Amino acid sequence: MPYKLGVVGRMLTVDEKDLIKGLQSFNELTGKYPSKLDSNTVIPELVEILKAKAAKGEIDSAKMNVPEKEILRDKVMDVFFASMFWKTLGSKQPYYMSCVNEADKDKVLASWQVSKNKRRVIYGGLIAETIDYEKMQNEYTKVLSNGAIIQFLGVCNYPSKGKQWWNADGTPLGYAIETHDDSNYKSNDPGYEFAIKISGAVAEFKIGQIKDSGPSSDIKTLSPSDGTHARRAHINKNINKTELTVHYLTDKAKWETIGEHNGNGTNYKYFKGSNIIFSQANDTSDGVVITVTDNLKNRQAISLIAIDKNGKEIPAQHQTALMVNNMSQQSFIFKNMKKADIKNYKYQQAPYESVVFKDISLKPKA
Repeated sequence: MPYKLGVVGRMLTVDEKDLIKGLQSFNELTGKYPSKLDSNTVIPELVEILKAKAAKGEIDSAKMNVPEKEILRDKVMDVFFASMFWKTLGSKQPYYMSCVNEADKDKVLASWQVSKNKRRVIYGGLIAETIDYEKMQNEYTKVLSNGAIIQFLGVCNYPSKGKQWWNADGTPLGYAIETHDDSNYKSNDPGYEFAIKISGAVAEFKIGQIKDSGPSSDIKTLSPSDGTHARRAHINKNINKTELTVHYLTDKAKWETIGEHNGNGTNYKYFKGSNIIFSQANDTSDGVVITVTDNLKNRQAISLIAIDKNGKEIPAQHQTALMVNNMSQQSFIFKNMKKADIKNYKYQQAPYESVVFKDISLKPKA
């Protein structure tokens, strides 16, 4: 058993296997992965969960025999050594427990740089591999700095039901992508559906400009459901090729606060030639709702966070969004919260990064 190496001996030899073992042990003890991997968080978190289990009668140390107590002790030590290895990697390595669990076997749980073009990744199923950016990347597969992947999948004539999808070069895709469109707008130009796939930790993304297109809108992807997303666009029939831009944010995005509001009444802020208007925050049966209107000139990713009475930052969820002539109005909700719990709201923006997929054929090959 690893514990027999001794605490000091094991600390001097911690490696990737200790990280995987610690994640596995934490999951076995709690049913989830730790929220963070630093020792100041992971051990107290584990202790609190074990205390809660003991209070419910799920764990009774008094009834454990010696081998059972040793197993529990070793699992706790596994978690500690996992945090020690994580510390050797530096404090800014990405860890995605908030959006990855044991069932997400193919999603990146943790990753770190091992050389200029390579990252080591551990997936939700606790399998590790090295990603080589240069080997994986091509015109239609882009590997991001944190190991996440944005891939262009294919194109189809709109509506796509019962039709053949094709690759960017016009060759058959080989499988169907099932979508559903709730929009009712019409266009005289031919319609197309474009599909991309997001793998790994992308905090936010949007399919942006589709070259030479008129009206366009996001549409639901019913299958495959593994990170596939689609957009509808209409392009003049004389155009044979297009290009598609995807804007994204990683966990390293730099957010800037551009307006603040205490939630009482309405409030107006001026930011670099643009206007920001906050509505009053209101309690609802689902949580606190607030609307923000702006005409920001440099359109970036937008977020609204609440600062509670303890200074904790809580991100809002989008409810609705409307844009008319560069005037944007967005409603946000802080679920299961009360207005009295929040002392301040911060409206923030962050610059998107982008990838562009070029030379996408609008004509399938026979």
